[in-house]
Amino acid sequence: MLVKFLGTAPGMPQLNQRHSSILLQGDNLTILFDCGEGVSQAFLKERINVDDVDVIFISHTHPDHLAGIYMLLQHFYLQKRTKGLDIYLPECLDIFESSLDYMYIFKDTLGFPINLMYCEQIGDNHNEIAIFVTNHLERYTDFVKKNQVPNKMYSFGISIVENGKKLTYTSDITNIAEVWDYLQKSDYLIVDALHPEEDEMLDLDNVIKEKVYLTHGITQKLTFLVENNPKYKIAKDGDSFSF
Repeated sequence: MLVKFLGTAPGMPQLNQRHSSILLQGDNLTILFDCGEGVSQAFLKERINVDDVDVIFISHTHPDHLAGIYMLLQHFYLQKRTKGLDIYLPECLDIFESSLDYMYIFKDTLGFPINLMYCEQIGDNHNEIAIFVTNHLERYTDFVKKNQVPNKMYSFGISIVENGKKLTYTSDITNIAEVWDYLQKSDYLIVDALHPEEDEMLDLDNVIKEKVYLTHGITQKLTFLVENNPKYKIAKDGDSFSF
């Protein structure tokens, strides 16, 4: 499997980084995890064929993980993609579909079929993939209840097994403790390095077998703590690794 970092920026716009997006090219399946702003530019820069992607999986609907999907679909359309595309979303499929219509990205005129599904369904279609719930969006609970907005506050991490190796991607998390049980037996980990406390990030050395890739921003303290540890690597746009 080839893993390519298309975007590694934190939530704040960056001058020289694209927002969260990771491409996994396996033996039988190519998945795009998250579609932050700039993902379509990354497709051009990395010369990724628009027909290569089978699945898009959105971990949660913060704009730095979702906003790039609209230009990416436009790119697929303009490049005359024909192959069907499965898009897994954490919540509110109807709202997302309405947003496509609002931008004149009509499903019936794209030239390729789109199948919208919930994230929980991905394991039914791909038994090598498992998802887990994170609490990244729980801070909105009071606002959502008070204002009765339709948001479900669903946020997911994901694991995939190929060639006997397990890769886990946490997406955004509040702390390591919330996902600790799901990291067990992971050979490779792609983890949000900005939100959790620096000291608990060091515990990952004891549970991840091969490599910890730090993405979505990083503090100066954590950079200093891991700079001499070969198990940790700070991911940058365009980086890749294989297993």
